[in-house]
Amino acid sequence: MLRPKDKVSVIVPVYNVEDFLPQCLNSIKRQMYDNLEIILIDDGSTDSCPAILDEFAKNESRAIVIHQPNAGVSAARNKGLEKATGKWIAFVDSDDWLERDYIDRMVDAAELHETKFAFCSLSLENGQRGQISILPLKTGKHTAKEAMPYIFTQGGKGSGIYQGLFDREIIEKEKIRFDENIKRYEDILFYSLYMPQVKEVAVVNHPLYHFNQTPESIKHKYKVYTLERAEHAKYLYTTFQSNLMLYGVDEKVYMRGLKMAYVDFIIKFAANIWNKKNPAKSKAKHEIIKEFIKEYKFHEEIKNYDFGDTDPREKLEIGIAKSGSELQLSTYVRGLGLINKK
Repeated sequence: MLRPKDKVSVIVPVYNVEDFLPQCLNSIKRQMYDNLEIILIDDGSTDSCPAILDEFAKNESRAIVIHQPNAGVSAARNKGLEKATGKWIAFVDSDDWLERDYIDRMVDAAELHETKFAFCSLSLENGQRGQISILPLKTGKHTAKEAMPYIFTQGGKGSGIYQGLFDREIIEKEKIRFDENIKRYEDILFYSLYMPQVKEVAVVNHPLYHFNQTPESIKHKYKVYTLERAEHAKYLYTTFQSNLMLYGVDEKVYMRGLKMAYVDFIIKFAANIWNKKNPAKSKAKHEIIKEFIKEYKFHEEIKNYDFGDTDPREKLEIGIAKSGSELQLSTYVRGLGLINKK
């Protein structure tokens, strides 16, 4: 006799995504895995999202809707964790959507390999044909040491929380929550607390999750990489490193990825300052980047680090990031912008 399926709590923070929310909700409702608890947190939406959620819950007995004043995605997810009762926790962003077998395959992988964590690849959707982001890990069981560099710093920016299936017992035992002190990078800090608790990872190297990158998707609209974001990045890197040191993780496991994250942020900060949608004048843009370099000194964190083998573009960006030169940085990202227009 087959044992009953363990309940999965699906936590969805919602804020002003009325154009995308129905697709997201339907993709959760249509999951092949039916023992779900769908926790929907309306984080003070001012559009039609509250009404959409309430109507959805009328016809979906597994749904729980929570309305709260706007407090940010971390606070919304934490509220979801407070309400969750499932064995497993899955997180979904409200402008994304899932393959029908997302939950089924993630739970199956975790149970098959007897792990406390499952992790999948994703499809980056741009309104046309999605770009599949394949992991450099084969489907199957891997040690946490093997998987951690890709989980923490996939593509130099960290993986999304929605790529993981988490054991709620670990989350509650270790009192793991999202850090509400920052508005960005909260996923990576959550991983840095959770991953040291598991020894093995079940990888499903298939794009089960669809990450919405269309221009209309609210979280991907242009936003200047302000100095506030640099402050968040500084907080991220120091807290991230402290978390892993606290749990006794060998720095070799994550150090290269962490250093690449510094490079990635330096380049992206400058690129966004020079984005054509930024209305500031050229002189002001130069000054912002100079202030960024002087104030945060991210280049100091990488200048003496040997990154080993890199591809030509990585090598160039590492050199520019290490230089601490505003002129080199601005020249590079402005040139890159011209190339991307062709």
